[in-house]
Amino acid sequence: MAKHAQSNNLAVTQITTKLGQLSALLGDLSPVMQEIAGILERDVTEAFDNERNPTTHAKWADLDEKTIKQRTKAGKWPGKMLQVKGELVGSLTSDYGAKFARVGVGTDYAPAMQFGRPDKNIPARAYLPWDGLHPETAAAVLEFLDGELAKTIFS
Repeated sequence: MAKHAQSNNLAVTQITTKLGQLSALLGDLSPVMQEIAGILERDVTEAFDNERNPTTHAKWADLDEKTIKQRTKAGKWPGKMLQVKGELVGSLTSDYGAKFARVGVGTDYAPAMQFGRPDKNIPARAYLPWDGLHPETAAAVLEFLDGELAKTIFS
């Protein structure tokens, strides 16, 4: 098993355990999930800003020469990948409830950008943490949960 996968599995286990503890103490986790959704949304925003996979921090594939020429001609190059019109990043939303926190985007072409379209020569440029959390993101969630547990237990 890859080192990242092992650390991600451990982080998920730790997060799940801490959420269970908080649920037993608080019941409604909506405020906790709201903060976690915010952490995830910041992670996705950073993926767009830094043009990298939010799970691995690997840089996205470069644009091909044809795309660069088209964007240059349209006055859109240099510029950020996946942000020619700003529709994809502009559709970023987060949501939460008592038992969930999630982020997503709302464009028809979002899956092609996230997973690629080999038939259209579009490489995957993951912007959602589909394959887990980066260790820094997991650490931020765990730090928040530790603070919430301490606040709840000692208040």
